[in-house]
Amino acid sequence: MAVPGDTTTEPAADPRAQLPPPRFLRHDDGSRLLRALEDAQGRVRSPVQFIAAGAAEGTSSLARDFSLLCVRELGQRVLLLDLDPPGDRQSTWFMRARGAAGAGDPVATFGGLPRELDDTAELFGLHEIGTSRLHLNRRLPPTLLTGAQWRATFAAMTRAFGIVVIDAPALARSFDGVSIAAQVATSILVVEAETAQADATRTLRDRIEAAGGDIAGCVMNKRRSYLPGWL
Repeated sequence: MAVPGDTTTEPAADPRAQLPPPRFLRHDDGSRLLRALEDAQGRVRSPVQFIAAGAAEGTSSLARDFSLLCVRELGQRVLLLDLDPPGDRQSTWFMRARGAAGAGDPVATFGGLPRELDDTAELFGLHEIGTSRLHLNRRLPPTLLTGAQWRATFAAMTRAFGIVVIDAPALARSFDGVSIAAQVATSILVVEAETAQADATRTLRDRIEAAGGDIAGCVMNKRRSYLPGWL
């Protein structure tokens, strides 16, 4: 599987020793998701946005697990961009997962970005976890970017990173995910099984399409099996 935008030429240390494994996204489901994101040339479309209609449907967990999968299985340089205000929850989760707090913050300041991304790195506070090739942001821009600014920002990010994964806020909380739908390559809708309202999910789908965005598919999250595993 070919992924565009990976400009790193020097191999990094094994990322598996620095990153936790995916917790909720099974390997086979992750492989299906990767195939759903391939374009006609077999390349993973990027940026990809994970978004849900309502809160607590598991969007952040899926975006994080998918990012981990891309680093661990594909060896790609991945940016996990947390756009759910305040924009530091993913960073906080990784700090907790690695047993760090305060001065022991393991997320080192990221250096060596291409010149075109210098300002963007400062704006979002882009960091790398050790030398794992997984990068994330520590904050959101102080002012909302325009559509043209998002387009330029995503284009620069795509050139610098193999895959850009966006953890978008739920539609129930913010319209930001819909507003950038036309600037990302595609969106994945996240639906909580047995809980999400069909009307709310249809509204999210319709608004993304009305904004000119592409939808690669839908993930039914938090599925429960009512049959014993041995059956």
